Amino acid sequence: MCVQCVGMCAYCDCRSLPAISRLSRDHADILELADELTLLVNVGGPSDATFDRFLAMLREHGRREEAGLFAELSLDEAFADAMRALRVEHRTIYRVLRLLRRNGTDAHTLRSALGSLFRHILREERGLFPPAAIMLSTEALERADTPGGRWPD
Repeated sequence: MCVQCVGMCAYCDCRSLPAISRLSRDHADILELADELTLLVNVGGPSDATFDRFLAMLREHGRREEAGLFAELSLDEAFADAMRALRVEHRTIYRVLRLLRRNGTDAHTLRSALGSLFRHILREERGLFPPAAIMLSTEALERADTPGGRWPD
């Protein structure tokens, strides 16, 4: 997974907006730790602490993204279905990874789950952030940058 490929695009300046910039930095951090997990599973498995840190990072990012940017975009009917689908992806990927942490990881299953995570992040980076920067007002982007909300366990 290429961290540089995710955070860079040539067609807009959406990452200059604080709400989107923060989420994009989260994506880079998540992918960096996902690469570490992949390497570790190839040599005996990641430590519980590393996997727990990864899951905590996913939870916090999902909470911020859903309570912030997703909530603001969901107010527009044109984005509501896409936001529901992305929420389902968040929860599915998180639950699969949490099960792997609990039941033990094998390289193939972990790579598959992390591949789903990578594709999800690319959809957000390339297909969600640019239109959000155009569609949302300054006020909506400010609200998206200071969300509350809970993430289900």
